[in-house]
Amino acid sequence: MNPRIRDLLIGLTALIGVLGLAAMLFLFGEFQGRKTYELHIVLDTAQGLTPVSPVTLNGVRVGQIKSIGVAPDPRDGVTMRVGIFENMRIPRDIELAIDRTFVGDATLAMRTPLAIGGRPAGEIEFLEPGDTIHGTAATLLDQIGSLLDQRLSSLDRAVDSFERLSDAYVRVGERVEDLLAPRTLADVDAGASPPNIYTAVARVDTVASELRRWLGDETLRADAQRAVAQAANLFEEASTALETWTETAQRVGAQVDQIGEQTAVAVADFGEFARSVGVAVEEVRMVVGALNDGQGTAGQLLKNPDLFNAMTDAARRLERALLEAQLLVEKYRKEGIPIQW
Repeated sequence: MNPRIRDLLIGLTALIGVLGLAAMLFLFGEFQGRKTYELHIVLDTAQGLTPVSPVTLNGVRVGQIKSIGVAPDPRDGVTMRVGIFENMRIPRDIELAIDRTFVGDATLAMRTPLAIGGRPAGEIEFLEPGDTIHGTAATLLDQIGSLLDQRLSSLDRAVDSFERLSDAYVRVGERVEDLLAPRTLADVDAGASPPNIYTAVARVDTVASELRRWLGDETLRADAQRAVAQAANLFEEASTALETWTETAQRVGAQVDQIGEQTAVAVADFGEFARSVGVAVEEVRMVVGALNDGQGTAGQLLKNPDLFNAMTDAARRLERALLEAQLLVEKYRKEGIPIQW
Protein backbone atom coordinates (compact mmCIF):
# COMPACT_ATOMS: atom_id res chain seq x y z
CA MET A 1 0.00 0.00 0.00
CA ASN A 2 1.11 3.45 -0.78
CA PRO A 3 2.56 5.01 2.35
CA ARG A 4 0.79 8.31 1.73
CA ILE A 5 -2.61 6.62 1.50
CA ARG A 6 -1.84 4.66 4.68
CA ASP A 7 -0.85 7.79 6.58
CA LEU A 8 -4.01 9.53 5.35
CA LEU A 9 -6.21 6.70 6.61
CA ILE A 10 -4.41 6.68 9.93
CA GLY A 11 -4.89 10.43 10.29
CA LEU A 12 -8.59 10.22 9.37
CA THR A 13 -9.08 7.43 11.91
CA ALA A 14 -7.38 9.45 14.63
CA LEU A 15 -9.40 12.53 13.75
CA ILE A 16 -12.66 10.55 13.84
CA GLY A 17 -11.69 9.15 17.25
CA VAL A 18 -10.91 12.58 18.65
CA LEU A 19 -14.16 13.99 17.29
CA GLY A 20 -16.11 11.04 18.75
CA LEU A 21 -14.42 11.52 22.14
CA ALA A 22 -15.22 15.23 22.06
CA ALA A 23 -18.85 14.46 21.19
CA MET A 24 -19.16 11.93 24.01
CA LEU A 25 -17.59 14.37 26.46
CA PHE A 26 -19.97 17.07 25.30
CA LEU A 27 -23.01 14.80 25.63
CA PHE A 28 -22.15 12.72 28.70
CA GLY A 29 -19.11 14.33 30.27
CA GLU A 30 -18.52 17.15 32.74
CA PHE A 31 -18.51 19.87 30.14
CA GLN A 32 -21.91 21.40 29.68
CA GLY A 33 -22.79 24.77 28.31
CA ARG A 34 -25.53 25.59 30.87
CA LYS A 35 -25.79 29.05 32.40
CA THR A 36 -24.95 29.36 36.08
CA TYR A 37 -24.97 31.91 38.89
CA GLU A 38 -22.38 32.16 41.66
CA LEU A 39 -22.64 31.48 45.37
CA HIS A 40 -19.86 31.92 47.93
CA ILE A 41 -19.32 29.21 50.51
CA VAL A 42 -17.12 29.44 53.61
CA LEU A 43 -16.18 26.05 55.16
CA ASP A 44 -13.79 24.96 57.85
CA THR A 45 -12.04 22.53 55.48
CA ALA A 46 -12.04 21.48 51.82
CA GLN A 47 -10.96 17.79 52.39
CA GLY A 48 -10.57 16.46 48.86
CA LEU A 49 -12.63 19.02 47.01
CA THR A 50 -11.18 20.41 43.75
CA PRO A 51 -12.15 23.36 41.53
CA VAL A 52 -14.12 20.94 39.32
CA SER A 53 -15.83 18.92 42.05
CA PRO A 54 -19.58 18.59 41.59
CA VAL A 55 -22.16 20.21 43.85
CA THR A 56 -25.34 18.28 44.72
CA LEU A 57 -28.61 19.18 46.43
CA ASN A 58 -30.24 16.18 48.13
CA GLY A 59 -28.19 13.91 45.84
CA VAL A 60 -29.02 15.75 42.58
CA ARG A 61 -26.24 17.61 40.80
CA VAL A 62 -26.95 21.36 40.70
CA GLY A 63 -23.54 22.78 39.75
CA GLN A 64 -19.81 22.55 40.37
CA ILE A 65 -17.03 24.28 42.25
CA LYS A 66 -15.23 26.97 40.26
CA SER A 67 -12.45 27.90 42.68
CA ILE A 68 -11.14 27.07 46.14
CA GLY A 69 -8.86 29.20 48.26
CA VAL A 70 -7.78 29.83 51.82
CA ALA A 71 -9.78 32.54 53.59
CA PRO A 72 -8.05 35.87 54.30
CA ASP A 73 -8.01 34.83 57.92
CA PRO A 74 -6.87 31.17 57.88
CA ARG A 75 -8.79 30.55 61.08
CA ASP A 76 -12.01 31.02 59.05
CA GLY A 77 -11.19 27.98 56.87
CA VAL A 78 -11.57 28.07 53.09
CA THR A 79 -13.67 30.04 50.64
CA MET A 80 -15.21 28.64 47.47
CA ARG A 81 -16.92 30.03 44.42
CA VAL A 82 -19.68 27.69 43.31
CA GLY A 83 -21.54 27.82 40.03
CA ILE A 84 -25.19 26.81 40.40
CA PHE A 85 -27.33 26.00 37.40
CA GLU A 86 -29.59 28.91 36.57
CA ASN A 87 -32.85 26.97 36.95
CA MET A 88 -31.86 25.59 40.38
CA ARG A 89 -32.90 27.39 43.56
CA ILE A 90 -31.01 26.70 46.78
CA PRO A 91 -32.80 27.05 50.17
CA ARG A 92 -31.14 29.42 52.59
CA ASP A 93 -31.02 27.08 55.61
CA ILE A 94 -29.19 24.11 54.10
CA GLU A 95 -26.68 21.75 55.65
CA LEU A 96 -23.27 21.27 54.01
CA ALA A 97 -21.31 18.03 53.90
CA ILE A 98 -18.45 16.49 51.93
CA ASP A 99 -19.32 13.14 50.38
CA ARG A 100 -16.20 11.19 49.58
CA THR A 101 -16.56 7.79 47.99
CA PHE A 102 -13.96 5.06 48.37
CA VAL A 103 -13.18 5.34 44.66
CA GLY A 104 -13.58 8.78 43.03
CA ASP A 105 -13.52 12.46 43.83
CA ALA A 106 -15.23 14.26 46.69
CA THR A 107 -18.55 16.03 46.25
CA LEU A 108 -19.89 19.11 48.02
CA ALA A 109 -23.32 17.93 49.21
CA MET A 110 -26.13 20.27 50.22
CA ARG A 111 -29.00 18.83 52.22
CA THR A 112 -32.28 20.47 53.21
CA PRO A 113 -33.49 19.81 56.76
CA LEU A 114 -36.68 17.83 57.13
CA ALA A 115 -38.48 20.92 58.42
CA ILE A 116 -38.00 22.64 55.07
CA GLY A 117 -39.19 19.67 53.08
CA GLY A 118 -42.38 19.51 55.12
CA ARG A 119 -43.39 23.16 54.57
CA PRO A 120 -45.11 24.76 51.57
CA ALA A 121 -42.79 26.25 48.92
CA GLY A 122 -44.00 29.77 49.68
CA GLU A 123 -42.52 29.62 53.19
CA ILE A 124 -38.98 28.62 52.06
CA GLU A 125 -36.39 31.36 51.68
CA PHE A 126 -33.98 30.88 48.77
CA LEU A 127 -30.45 32.19 48.22
CA GLU A 128 -29.88 34.96 45.75
CA PRO A 129 -26.91 35.15 43.33
CA GLY A 130 -23.79 36.34 45.16
CA ASP A 131 -24.99 35.28 48.65
CA THR A 132 -22.52 33.70 51.07
CA ILE A 133 -23.12 30.45 52.97
CA HIS A 134 -21.23 29.75 56.23
CA GLY A 135 -21.08 26.21 57.50
CA THR A 136 -19.08 23.30 58.78
CA ALA A 137 -18.39 20.45 56.42
CA ALA A 138 -19.39 17.05 57.74
CA THR A 139 -17.22 14.24 56.39
CA LEU A 140 -18.28 10.69 55.73
CA LEU A 141 -16.93 9.63 59.11
CA ASP A 142 -18.90 12.42 60.79
CA GLN A 143 -22.05 11.26 59.03
CA ILE A 144 -21.39 7.67 60.05
CA GLY A 145 -20.79 8.84 63.63
CA SER A 146 -24.03 10.83 63.63
CA LEU A 147 -25.96 7.83 62.33
CA LEU A 148 -24.34 5.62 64.95
CA ASP A 149 -25.24 8.12 67.66
CA GLN A 150 -28.85 8.12 66.51
CA ARG A 151 -28.94 4.32 66.46
CA LEU A 152 -27.11 3.97 69.76
CA SER A 153 -29.33 6.48 71.58
CA SER A 154 -32.10 3.90 71.79
CA LEU A 155 -29.54 1.35 73.01
CA ASP A 156 -28.38 3.81 75.68
CA ARG A 157 -31.97 4.22 76.83
CA ALA A 158 -32.32 0.45 76.97
CA VAL A 159 -29.10 0.20 78.99
CA ASP A 160 -30.35 2.87 81.41
CA SER A 161 -33.63 1.01 81.82
CA PHE A 162 -31.74 -2.23 82.42
CA GLU A 163 -29.56 -0.53 85.03
CA ARG A 164 -32.61 0.84 86.84
CA LEU A 165 -34.21 -2.61 86.71
CA SER A 166 -30.99 -4.15 88.02
CA ASP A 167 -30.88 -1.65 90.90
CA ALA A 168 -34.51 -2.44 91.71
CA TYR A 169 -33.78 -6.19 91.76
CA VAL A 170 -30.74 -5.60 93.97
CA ARG A 171 -32.88 -3.68 96.46
CA VAL A 172 -35.52 -6.41 96.35
CA GLY A 173 -32.83 -9.03 96.96
CA GLU A 174 -31.49 -7.10 99.93
CA ARG A 175 -34.98 -6.84 101.41
CA VAL A 176 -35.63 -10.54 100.87
CA GLU A 177 -32.30 -11.35 102.50
CA ASP A 178 -33.24 -9.12 105.43
CA LEU A 179 -36.62 -10.88 105.73
CA LEU A 180 -34.96 -14.31 105.79
CA ALA A 181 -32.07 -13.40 108.13
CA PRO A 182 -32.09 -15.53 111.33
CA ARG A 183 -33.13 -13.57 114.45
CA THR A 184 -34.34 -14.44 117.91
CA LEU A 185 -37.72 -13.59 119.38
CA ALA A 186 -35.98 -12.09 122.38
CA ASP A 187 -34.21 -9.51 120.20
CA VAL A 188 -37.48 -8.68 118.42
CA ASP A 189 -39.42 -8.32 121.68
CA ALA A 190 -36.65 -6.15 123.12
CA GLY A 191 -36.74 -3.90 120.03
CA ALA A 192 -33.14 -4.63 119.07
CA SER A 193 -34.13 -6.07 115.66
CA PRO A 194 -37.23 -5.69 113.46
CA PRO A 195 -39.39 -8.77 112.90
CA ASN A 196 -39.05 -10.79 109.70
CA ILE A 197 -40.25 -14.06 108.20
CA TYR A 198 -37.82 -16.07 110.32
CA THR A 199 -39.16 -14.60 113.59
CA ALA A 200 -42.76 -14.89 112.34
CA VAL A 201 -42.27 -18.62 111.67
CA ALA A 202 -40.63 -19.02 115.08
CA ARG A 203 -43.56 -17.25 116.74
CA VAL A 204 -46.07 -19.44 114.86
CA ASP A 205 -44.11 -22.53 115.97
CA THR A 206 -44.25 -21.31 119.58
CA VAL A 207 -48.00 -20.78 119.35
CA ALA A 208 -48.43 -24.24 117.81
CA SER A 209 -46.46 -25.78 120.68
CA GLU A 210 -48.65 -23.99 123.22
CA LEU A 211 -51.73 -25.14 121.37
CA ARG A 212 -50.57 -28.76 121.37
CA ARG A 213 -49.82 -28.54 125.09
CA TRP A 214 -53.25 -27.04 125.72
CA LEU A 215 -54.99 -29.74 123.67
CA GLY A 216 -53.15 -32.40 125.66
CA ASP A 217 -54.35 -31.05 129.03
CA GLU A 218 -57.66 -32.68 130.06
CA THR A 219 -58.48 -29.99 132.61
CA LEU A 220 -58.00 -27.16 130.10
CA ARG A 221 -60.03 -29.06 127.54
CA ALA A 222 -62.90 -29.56 130.02
CA ASP A 223 -62.76 -25.84 130.92
CA ALA A 224 -62.92 -24.99 127.25
CA GLN A 225 -65.93 -27.23 126.74
CA ARG A 226 -67.70 -25.61 129.69
CA ALA A 227 -66.85 -22.17 128.31
CA VAL A 228 -68.25 -23.17 124.94
CA ALA A 229 -71.43 -24.47 126.54
CA GLN A 230 -71.80 -21.28 128.58
CA ALA A 231 -71.24 -19.25 125.45
CA ALA A 232 -73.98 -21.23 123.69
CA ASN A 233 -76.38 -20.61 126.58
CA LEU A 234 -75.46 -16.96 126.61
CA PHE A 235 -76.13 -16.82 122.88
CA GLU A 236 -79.57 -18.38 123.34
CA GLU A 237 -80.39 -15.95 126.16
CA ALA A 238 -79.25 -13.08 123.98
CA SER A 239 -81.48 -14.34 121.15
CA THR A 240 -84.46 -14.53 123.54
CA ALA A 241 -83.72 -11.04 124.84
CA LEU A 242 -83.46 -9.79 121.29
CA GLU A 243 -86.87 -11.24 120.44
CA THR A 244 -88.34 -9.64 123.59
CA TRP A 245 -86.80 -6.32 122.67
CA THR A 246 -88.25 -6.64 119.20
CA GLU A 247 -91.78 -7.27 120.52
CA THR A 248 -91.40 -4.39 122.98
CA ALA A 249 -90.25 -2.11 120.18
CA GLN A 250 -93.28 -3.09 118.13
CA ARG A 251 -95.62 -2.34 121.06
CA VAL A 252 -93.89 0.97 121.71
CA GLY A 253 -94.24 1.76 118.04
CA ALA A 254 -98.00 1.06 118.14
CA GLN A 255 -98.39 3.21 121.27
CA VAL A 256 -96.38 5.95 119.66
CA ASP A 257 -98.74 5.82 116.69
CA GLN A 258 -101.76 6.12 119.03
CA ILE A 259 -100.10 8.95 120.90
CA GLY A 260 -99.39 10.57 117.57
CA GLU A 261 -103.10 10.42 116.64
CA GLN A 262 -104.13 11.82 120.02
CA THR A 263 -101.48 14.51 119.68
CA ALA A 264 -102.90 15.42 116.29
CA VAL A 265 -106.41 15.77 117.80
CA ALA A 266 -105.00 17.83 120.69
CA VAL A 267 -103.14 20.03 118.28
CA ALA A 268 -106.37 20.54 116.28
CA ASP A 269 -108.28 21.46 119.52
CA PHE A 270 -105.46 23.78 120.53
CA GLY A 271 -105.65 25.39 117.13
CA GLU A 272 -109.39 25.97 117.54
CA PHE A 273 -108.80 27.36 121.07
CA ALA A 274 -106.06 29.62 119.69
CA ARG A 275 -108.42 30.91 117.03
CA SER A 276 -111.10 31.60 119.75
CA VAL A 277 -108.51 33.39 121.86
CA GLY A 278 -107.52 35.36 118.81
CA VAL A 279 -111.12 36.42 118.22
CA ALA A 280 -111.48 37.39 121.90
CA VAL A 281 -108.22 39.35 121.79
CA GLU A 282 -109.45 41.13 118.67
CA GLU A 283 -112.74 42.02 120.44
CA VAL A 284 -110.82 43.29 123.50
CA ARG A 285 -108.60 45.29 121.19
CA MET A 286 -111.70 46.82 119.57
CA VAL A 287 -113.22 47.64 122.99
CA VAL A 288 -109.94 49.18 124.16
CA GLY A 289 -109.81 51.14 120.93
CA ALA A 290 -113.38 52.37 121.48
CA LEU A 291 -112.52 53.34 125.05
CA ASN A 292 -109.45 55.19 123.82
CA ASP A 293 -111.58 56.98 121.24
CA GLY A 294 -114.11 58.08 123.96
CA GLN A 295 -117.02 56.11 122.58
CA GLY A 296 -119.85 55.00 124.98
CA THR A 297 -120.30 55.65 128.69
CA ALA A 298 -117.03 53.95 129.67
CA GLY A 299 -115.21 55.99 127.07
CA GLN A 300 -116.75 59.21 128.38
CA LEU A 301 -115.76 58.23 131.92
CA LEU A 302 -112.19 57.68 130.76
CA LYS A 303 -112.02 60.79 128.59
CA ASN A 304 -114.25 63.29 130.61
CA PRO A 305 -113.02 63.82 134.20
CA ASP A 306 -115.93 66.17 135.10
CA LEU A 307 -118.45 63.50 134.25
CA PHE A 308 -116.49 61.03 136.32
CA ASN A 309 -116.36 63.42 139.28
CA ALA A 310 -120.08 64.14 139.00
CA MET A 311 -120.96 60.49 138.95
CA THR A 312 -118.66 59.94 141.94
CA ASP A 313 -120.41 62.74 143.88
CA ALA A 314 -123.84 61.38 142.97
CA ALA A 315 -122.81 57.93 144.14
CA ARG A 316 -121.65 59.36 147.44
CA ARG A 317 -124.96 61.21 147.92
CA LEU A 318 -126.92 58.12 147.05
CA GLU A 319 -124.87 56.16 149.52
CA ARG A 320 -125.64 58.73 152.31
CA ALA A 321 -129.36 58.71 151.39
CA LEU A 322 -129.48 54.94 151.58
CA LEU A 323 -127.70 55.02 154.92
CA GLU A 324 -130.19 57.58 156.32
CA ALA A 325 -133.13 55.54 154.98
CA GLN A 326 -131.73 52.44 156.66
CA LEU A 327 -131.36 54.30 159.94
CA LEU A 328 -134.94 55.62 159.66
CA VAL A 329 -136.30 52.14 159.01
CA GLU A 330 -134.43 50.79 162.01
CA LYS A 331 -135.87 53.60 164.14
CA TYR A 332 -139.41 52.87 163.00
CA ARG A 333 -138.95 49.19 163.80
CA LYS A 334 -137.68 49.93 167.22
CA GLU A 335 -140.66 52.20 167.89
CA GLY A 336 -143.09 49.51 166.68
CA ILE A 337 -144.38 51.37 163.66
CA PRO A 338 -145.35 48.83 161.01
CA ILE A 339 -143.83 49.40 157.62
CA GLN A 340 -145.34 47.91 154.50
CA TRP A 341 -143.46 47.80 151.15
